[in-house]
Amino acid sequence: MKRFSARTGWSGLLYKSATAKYAHRLARLDRPTSSDQRAPGAATAVYALECAMDELAVALKIDPLDLRLRCYSDRDQNRDRPYSSKALRECYAQGAAAFGWGKRNPAPRSMRDDGDLVGWGMATGVWDAMQMPITVRIALSANGHAEVACATSDIGTGTYTIMAQVAADSLGLPLENVSVHLATRPSRSRRSKAARGSRPRCRTAS
Repeated sequence: MKRFSARTGWSGLLYKSATAKYAHRLARLDRPTSSDQRAPGAATAVYALECAMDELAVALKIDPLDLRLRCYSDRDQNRDRPYSSKALRECYAQGAAAFGWGKRNPAPRSMRDDGDLVGWGMATGVWDAMQMPITVRIALSANGHAEVACATSDIGTGTYTIMAQVAADSLGLPLENVSVHLATRPSRSRRSKAARGSRPRCRTAS
């Protein structure tokens, strides 16, 4: 089911358990069909997952960070494929060191700062790194200037900046010698994906 990974499938991306099974079903109701709003399903699903991990850590009397390390997964268990790269262990270690996690008192209401209660917690987030082919047109002028055109758009996520940086790095040009045109006349014939879900990526050029 297409929406499986957008709801229950996040568990299989983060944690492994021999006794866990993930399922997702749709029920027909006399209600309007719900749909994505922002971060399709992930924001609420991962929040619920991380709350459950914290509750499990309390029930087992295990440090919540230690529990996540014990359940750490190097594979996408939904598709049974290894990750090409994953540095979450290192992120955990750096975060714990920076915050002094080892000094944390796990007992509720046990930590105070000048009389104010202080709570320390942690959580993990996950999101797809979706990469899809698009077409980019690059025109090089005699004075060493590159004009990059693509049909994608920039909705405030920095597409103009990253495309200029990638083009400059690939062509060996100074950044100021690259201009980018998105969703404008020079780029209308260029194939691209929608600017959503972390999707704009440059994979092919002409």
